[in-house]
Amino acid sequence: MRAYAQAAPAVPHALHMPSHIFTRLGYWEESAASNEKAWHVSETDLNGAGELGGYRDFHSLNYLQYAYLQYAYIQLGRYGDAKRVTDIFASQYDALPNKTTHPDTPNLEVRHVRGRTIYALPDRVVYGYFDTLARYIMESGDWLACFQFSISPTSRDFAAMRLQIEAMAAAKQKDAPTARTAADRMVALSNEPGQRPLAQKILTIQAKEAQADAAQARGDSENAIANMNDAVRIEDSIYALSQPPYPPIPAREFYGTMLLKMNRPAQARKQFADSLKRTPRRPMAIFGLARSAQLISDNPTAAAEYKDFLDVMEEC
Repeated sequence: MRAYAQAAPAVPHALHMPSHIFTRLGYWEESAASNEKAWHVSETDLNGAGELGGYRDFHSLNYLQYAYLQYAYIQLGRYGDAKRVTDIFASQYDALPNKTTHPDTPNLEVRHVRGRTIYALPDRVVYGYFDTLARYIMESGDWLACFQFSISPTSRDFAAMRLQIEAMAAAKQKDAPTARTAADRMVALSNEPGQRPLAQKILTIQAKEAQADAAQARGDSENAIANMNDAVRIEDSIYALSQPPYPPIPAREFYGTMLLKMNRPAQARKQFADSLKRTPRRPMAIFGLARSAQLISDNPTAAAEYKDFLDVMEEC
């Protein structure tokens, strides 16, 4: 994969492709470098040809933002980089003369959730902006950015993502009724007929997570746990893709964080450990595993995981 990254330095997508493996393995610095090069080459190509900015390699920019967000968990300056990338999408979105995406179909929707490699305009910009803004909000916890969601793609999974963020933001404020309303609407979306199985599974994961957030907001820990058990069971049935996770936070990492808030570190530890098997080297999961081990007085494991956490960050 490293040889491939050097094989065609004038072709943006060839520069980007190794980052699928880098992302899958959690090699954040190499993923960022691969996508930075792809993005800059695409900018140079389009400027030289006098073509529209919307045809730049936004697929690479999407992956670049994800890599920056992994740095950002401890290197707070990288949140600025991730926000800068999101703002590039926002600027291009604002410049679109027509923001109406193509009609949704089950096949198109499943392409969205498998990596969103969409080549037509305006979809490539609209979808990329929505994805990067949603990921930024969920990974950074910048819930005020929810108010930027003026984007209106027509796909069902975009509606679900918007609702999940509403549910998460409401739960953070202990607004159980609002979180429950968003979760109920997500359940209805996930049950709509005519969906491709993969897309429906992912929407169901999001609905279960929203239901868990709503339950936790009203103090119903057992219902939250039951919904998250369903969510991780569904995620485990889906093969791991070499792309930024969708939903943005892997279900077991999401579950582990919830269990820590419930003061159940032994259960949280298992979820973080299993999450790292599926999505290696995500700093939030490594830190969660270390914290869980520390809370149950497993100091050797805690020390090893904190060291791993720092090692990942040092590489970045």
